[in-house]
Amino acid sequence: MRIPKMITVRQPWASLSVYGYVDNSGSLAFKDVENRSWAPRYQGRLLIHAGQRVDHEGLDLMENLGITLAGPMHHGVILGSVDVGEIIRSSPSVWAEEGMFHWVQTNPTPARRLLEVTGFQGLRDAPADWGRAFTAADLSPVGMRLSRVRAAEAPAMELLQRPSSPADRLTDLLRGL
Repeated sequence: MRIPKMITVRQPWASLSVYGYVDNSGSLAFKDVENRSWAPRYQGRLLIHAGQRVDHEGLDLMENLGITLAGPMHHGVILGSVDVGEIIRSSPSVWAEEGMFHWVQTNPTPARRLLEVTGFQGLRDAPADWGRAFTAADLSPVGMRLSRVRAAEAPAMELLQRPSSPADRLTDLLRGL
C-alpha cells in the first residue's frame, strides 16, 4: 500500500475541505480546490492536517457567503483525507484563487478518530500510524483537542451533526466548552 502524503491547512479551510459546508439553500458542498503557490509532484490520497492557526479572512468570507461549516473546527489533528487529481491553474471553482495552482480535491473522507500531529510546511509522508485515523473504533477522540470541547461531553460524530453558525462556534470557544 502506498503511503499517502499529508499537508497542514489552516482553519476554516481544512474543515471546509473535509467536512464541507451548508449554503443558504441548505445544500451540503465541499471546498473542491486547495490553492497553493506551487504544484506538487503528487496525485492521490492526501491527508488533511488542521493547523493551529485560523485564517480570519476565511471566516469573514464564510460569513459573507452565508455558509456554515458542516463539522467542527479542530486544530492540530488529522481531520481526514481528500483525493488530489488534477493540478491546474484555471479551475472554475468558487474557491479557486487567481494566480495560484489549484489542486482539485474529490472524495472527502472525515477521519473516524482524530490523531494529533505536529504541523509543517509543504507535503510530507503521513506518519506511520496514519491508518488509525480511518479505522473503526471508539469514535470519541479521547485525548484530542476539540477546540477546547472535552471529548466526554461531545463525541466527534455528535459535533459533526450539530448545526451551528460561525458566531455560535466562536461563542462556544469563548465559553471554553
